[in-house]
Amino acid sequence: MRLQWILIVGLMAAPLHGFAETLATVNGVPVTREVVNTELKSNPAFANQPGAEKVALEKMIAGELLVQEARKQKLDRSREVKQELENVTRKILANAAVNRYLSEHPVSEEEIQARYDGFIKNNPIQYHIRHIMVKTEAEAKDIRNAIKNSNDFAEQARQHSIDTESGKQGGDLGWFIPDQAAKSLADTFSKMEKGEISQPVQTQNGWHLVELVESQPSKLPSLQQTREAIAKELASKRIEKFVGELHKKAKISRP
Repeated sequence: MRLQWILIVGLMAAPLHGFAETLATVNGVPVTREVVNTELKSNPAFANQPGAEKVALEKMIAGELLVQEARKQKLDRSREVKQELENVTRKILANAAVNRYLSEHPVSEEEIQARYDGFIKNNPIQYHIRHIMVKTEAEAKDIRNAIKNSNDFAEQARQHSIDTESGKQGGDLGWFIPDQAAKSLADTFSKMEKGEISQPVQTQNGWHLVELVESQPSKLPSLQQTREAIAKELASKRIEKFVGELHKKAKISRP
């Protein structure tokens, strides 16, 4: 199972001292521009709204007031809060390790392009098919002969197919890739020529005649549309490899 990594950002009212610009003080504790900017970065849609910085500052002030009140009540000494703080610290440190590793082993444009090229190369063919389903092989053969004489697959489907839903549509099943169909049907229509009608094919539902209407490569989004998703996928694989290496070096016991 792939590891899921949670980015921890914007801890509310985290005190930052030093030379950062102070926008407000709360009982002597500074609320800096860096803290407010971090809050805004965690919600880009909100950050673009008028007055967002003022709202974020007020949120940070409220957060600092709550932090101070919690400390006044010695809540930071409670077992539950200590455990939560430890959990947050662990997540921050784990995320820091991930970010450091990715900064030292970044995903390159060449890798993204190669991954996209692989999608293109392995792009499955789509098949637009019609079928007629009956109970016996003999019926299927008779109907196939009738189609050869009349050249009207749709009419035969409407009259004889026990798949009544598609039968109403002249046997039209729409577009499929082979993995979406029963294996015996997929093995048949994936080898057919446009306009060809198959010999009877058996599935667990009955006997089928298949007509290949047309075929085409599946439509894929452009590299530009998929670059971010591919980069995330490759980065996730990087992290899996990194954690795997850590596993090999570690001594892990499970009672």
